[in-house]
Amino acid sequence: MNVPSARPGGAQPAARLAERPVERLTERPAEGLAQLPAKRLAERPAEQPAERSAQRLAQRPAERAVVQTATLRPMELADIPFAVDLHIRHLYRGFFVELGPRFLAHYYRTFLTSAAGVALVAESGGVPVGFLAGSVDRDAHRRHLARLDRVRLARAGTVALAARPVLAERFVRTRARRYAGRLVARPPDGHGAERAGVLDHIAVADGNRRAGAGRRLVQGFAEMARLQGARRLSLYAKHGDARAHAFYESLGWVAFPAVHDVDGRLWSRFVLEL
Repeated sequence: MNVPSARPGGAQPAARLAERPVERLTERPAEGLAQLPAKRLAERPAEQPAERSAQRLAQRPAERAVVQTATLRPMELADIPFAVDLHIRHLYRGFFVELGPRFLAHYYRTFLTSAAGVALVAESGGVPVGFLAGSVDRDAHRRHLARLDRVRLARAGTVALAARPVLAERFVRTRARRYAGRLVARPPDGHGAERAGVLDHIAVADGNRRAGAGRRLVQGFAEMARLQGARRLSLYAKHGDARAHAFYESLGWVAFPAVHDVDGRLWSRFVLEL
């Protein structure tokens, strides 16, 4: 049997097998596999995934609220508490608000019982988020109030004033004569008069004002008024409210000179030709 002879360099393979694996298995993994992943785990997740995840969780709900479309439906009696609450929280705290929720509920009911009244609710995802109340014929709505709802409103107003002496004194001083004249006077019959409607109240809940609910309410009301023969609509917005003024102007309403109410507050008048 032939035995292979040893070569001069025969000891080198043994050295390579003995030395290099030690170097690769003990030194390089400690330097490469242990140190680099530790660096990545310590730095990268804190810099990218954690921040991006937080941003996505914070941004997505807001983005969905913006793109969700509001739908309209007629207001019902069951919606009146919602309208009253939204009015108190978001609209001008005028005389009617000071009379209390009970009077406001009677007041909003007139927009449902009047043939010329319009009361709409905006919903987003099946939940009410806003409302609008107005009339497609101002004179016809006033005739309805004088003939059918004046007793109910007068009774509710008297009860509210009896519990609020300071408010009662202001009512006598600023409004009693004018309101009494409206109750006694015969409303115009409207024959031959041009039909003109009024947007009396509109409010949208916080967090839903970018979902288009307000725009849908105003446009829906204008379309209803147009179909029922109204020639123009009017409204009063708080004077100096640049955001509200820009909103109505973007929908085609034209601003007119401001006027004072009986309490001396200034209001900007807007008109929409239909």
